[in-house]
Amino acid sequence: MKNTCKRVLSLVLMLMLVVSLAAPAFAYDNLNAKSGKVTVYLTSKTDKYCSLQIAQWSGNETNYTIKKPTVTAGTSGATLRNFSLSRTTYTYNYYGDSPSTNKSYNGYASVSLDVEKAGTAKIKYTVGGVSKTINLTIKNYVNPIKTITLTGANNSQNFASRTKNSNYMSQYYDDFKPVMLNANTKSAKLKVVPADGWKITNVDLEDVTTGLERSISNYNTPMSSATISWGTLNAKHNYNVYANLVNTSNGATQYVNYLIHGANADDNYY
Repeated sequence: MKNTCKRVLSLVLMLMLVVSLAAPAFAYDNLNAKSGKVTVYLTSKTDKYCSLQIAQWSGNETNYTIKKPTVTAGTSGATLRNFSLSRTTYTYNYYGDSPSTNKSYNGYASVSLDVEKAGTAKIKYTVGGVSKTINLTIKNYVNPIKTITLTGANNSQNFASRTKNSNYMSQYYDDFKPVMLNANTKSAKLKVVPADGWKITNVDLEDVTTGLERSISNYNTPMSSATISWGTLNAKHNYNVYANLVNTSNGATQYVNYLIHGANADDNYY
């Protein structure tokens, strides 16, 4: 989830506030708050955990309050692990016949749940004095990727199996095995093809060593495949691949993350 304002001449203030299990008042007027039936997937076959963005906002100033949600266990045995609010405030100076200063607000509220098994749960919360109820269906983890290749990495072979059991490769997992880049590779391309029933909303390829990043996205019309042309991959660098996908039958989203380790890079995957 990147809008550009051509009339922006200066960015005076950016404030990011992330809090857990708290509910401060803040401002926005373009609110998208979830309610009704929603489906999510567990993030792993072993860790019984899922997350959901319940609200997002942007625009000009209007006063609202988002309170901490309550969770009913349902058949999944769900309990609230964390409730997070994130707010970004931008102040823009516009110059013209009548110079003015304007503020814009962006942010989101999200929850994460611990569950005993796939099943149902209910989330209730209040936003702007209005009560919302989410009837949640929680499904077991499935790998949303059919094939993913990056020229030179894993000998240019498919490494989709790295997310067979979990959506996130971590050096803290017992079965962690990074995708290796054994040599510098020119004209490198990343190609991602989703599994049946899934489509891609965005893919990012980042050089973790330098911070350079390239991405492709289509949120309005999710993609059946995605390709990013990179140029030269450096075996002294580490890379990160992030992809977000949507299930075409139930609207649930899932992200996957792959760590690419240059053979001559240090051991800091992040």
